[in-house]
Amino acid sequence: MATDNYGLHTIDYGVTGWDAIMTTDMEIIDQAMYDNKELTVRLLGLSTINGQTTTKQTIFTVPSSKIMIPHMIKIYTVSATLAGLVDADFGGDASAGDWIQQVTLAGLTGTTHQTVILQPEQAAGPPIVPVQKIAYAAAIAFGIKINTGSTGAATFTAALFGHLADA
Repeated sequence: MATDNYGLHTIDYGVTGWDAIMTTDMEIIDQAMYDNKELTVRLLGLSTINGQTTTKQTIFTVPSSKIMIPHMIKIYTVSATLAGLVDADFGGDASAGDWIQQVTLAGLTGTTHQTVILQPEQAAGPPIVPVQKIAYAAAIAFGIKINTGSTGAATFTAALFGHLADA
């Protein structure tokens, strides 16, 4: 007998053929978990970033047959002050500047400091104009390009949150 919960079955003790019923139910559960994973904003990747390196540093590469929509980046585990790091770009193009530009991390001056970077959801208004989100294709390396690095040696972790979908 099917239940109202995702089309799963209830099985009474002594029912013959329960293994076939359970196999069917596990397939339903597997598909529901896959669908949820695809549609959920989650941690996609993280990377240790050198605060003085001025070439693009990759945080996440989009897997084959997928597209990725980034939602936010968390910056944490700062090894030393990021004073002087006043211009960093994030994105998937060669200069990492197509998601958000000119982010300053100079205020992270202590090892316990952390922040979250969000792409603006709307342009200044009125009128309010939503910002179009970029869907990055398979094999695109989403990362950070530091244009003006920290004055001293420092690293930090950049964690990318977003969601994946089938291409």
